Amino acid sequence: MQFLYLKESGAPRLRIEGEEFHYLFKVRRTKSEELPLFRNLEDGKLYRYKAVEIAKRHADIELLEAKEEETIPCAFFHLLWAVVDAKTIEKSLPMLNELGVGKISFFYARYSQRDIRLDMERLGRILIHSCEQSGRTRLPVIECFKNLEELLECYSDFGVMDFGGEILQPKVCQAIMVGPEGGFSQEEREKLVGQKRYSSGENLILKSETAALFALARSI
Repeated sequence: MQFLYLKESGAPRLRIEGEEFHYLFKVRRTKSEELPLFRNLEDGKLYRYKAVEIAKRHADIELLEAKEEETIPCAFFHLLWAVVDAKTIEKSLPMLNELGVGKISFFYARYSQRDIRLDMERLGRILIHSCEQSGRTRLPVIECFKNLEELLECYSDFGVMDFGGEILQPKVCQAIMVGPEGGFSQEEREKLVGQKRYSSGENLILKSETAALFALARSI
């Protein structure tokens, strides 16, 4: 763990309780002089605290030092990703975060399973834990649209990963749309007719999450 996330990091005095207290003092058995560094994942600062009291269910800590120290992606990449199985998304998020994705815009495509409901709070927690482990200092933005039409009202400048498209070259496109398992419907392809189409260059059909990781890797 590179640091511990606390939304209130930066305040002169903080109380650690609940899940964070249990993790630090029950699971890791942290000593008063061994507190980790803290971040709020918003201002890019790293905070050092000292423990002034450790009770049975909480710990009070006091700010010692704050310094600017950021680890940020070298380029901003926007992934527009059709909703697939929630477990697949949850498994892929840490990898996408480590590779430096800047924003993920989920949307329900024609072949997305309609009974899938993304728990955005849970996805946010997964990204927070990924930042704690990888050292990334700011969270990517995540959002969700109810369909392709709603997404197209907000975004128009992006490429599309689709079978038969030209080979996606490194650093050519910083915003890529990836479809669901089963690909895009004919109606959706008609709506996307003006977008540049890309592929891996192999005569292979990629899983949705593989296409997302491939597109992001090519943007670095």
